[in-house]
Amino acid sequence: MRVSSRSQESNSSIKYQKEQLIQNGIQPENIRIEVESAINEIKNRLVFQKLIQEELKSKYLLMVTKIDRCSRNTLEFLKYKILFKKNITLVALDLPTSIDLATNKLIPTTTYKLQSSST
Repeated sequence: MRVSSRSQESNSSIKYQKEQLIQNGIQPENIRIEVESAINEIKNRLVFQKLIQEELKSKYLLMVTKIDRCSRNTLEFLKYKILFKKNITLVALDLPTSIDLATNKLIPTTTYKLQSSST
C-alpha cells in the first residue's frame, strides 16, 4: 500500500487499500505501507526498495490496489527490470487479471524513439 503524504495516511485510503488486499487473499502480516510520493523515483523509495530487493523472492506475487501505488508513471514501473528478473507476478486490482495467475506475469517494455520522416 502507498499513500503520497502523511495527511492521506489518516484518511480512508490506507483503510480501503488494506481491506481490498485482505479481501483478495493477502494476509495482514504481508502488507507493507509506504508514505512516499510516487514522484520520487522507485530507487529512492526505501519501503518499496526493501520489499523488492529483500522480501520478494522469485515467483512471488506482488498485489496492489492500483498500479499507481507502485509508480506514478506506469512505463517507469514496467522498466524496473528486477521484477522481471525475479519472475514476480503482479496483480493490480484496477487492471484486468486472470484467475490463472501465471497469465499475469509482467512483460518487459522497451520504449522506442520515433523518428520523424522528412518529405
